[in-house]
Amino acid sequence: MSKSITDVLFYEHNQILKTKELLERWNGLWEKNPQAFEESIQFLLEFCQQYADKIHHHKEEEILFPALMDNNPMLEQGAIGEMLDHHEMLREHMANIQQYITDKNHQKTYQEFNKYLNLLEDHIAIENDEVFPMSEDAFSDSEKEKLYFQMLDFDQEMASKKHELEEKLNQLLKA
Repeated sequence: MSKSITDVLFYEHNQILKTKELLERWNGLWEKNPQAFEESIQFLLEFCQQYADKIHHHKEEEILFPALMDNNPMLEQGAIGEMLDHHEMLREHMANIQQYITDKNHQKTYQEFNKYLNLLEDHIAIENDEVFPMSEDAFSDSEKEKLYFQMLDFDQEMASKKHELEEKLNQLLKA
């Protein structure tokens, strides 16, 4: 089998990391054009809520991580437990960002988004360098194939939203 669940997760990580470049471009935009800043940040928040959390984290939390913990229950108190804690911290940051947007506190919105993306970048590095290689070693080829097809089934349900968000992200990066 040429593809694995980690190939897809690596790809999604690369898409998610592109958001940092967009945020950096929009630093101070609220002073020149508050409405453009709000619209831009709303897209970025939607991307993080839908793509990073609902699509990507779902595959980790509902497919990969349970399989890893079934394979090695100690991981719940170790690397996988830490990743799940990170997911919750990231969701708290998203809630804070939404509140700052609602309050029209643009500078705080930007600062909180920056904290969120820094945490996300560290989180992705741990998964890429530790969790995903561990998962490649933890399963037989048939187990990997089963996980991959579970992930494909989920991606089928979310395909149009995933594609729409990736397209808009890439259009914004080209602009």
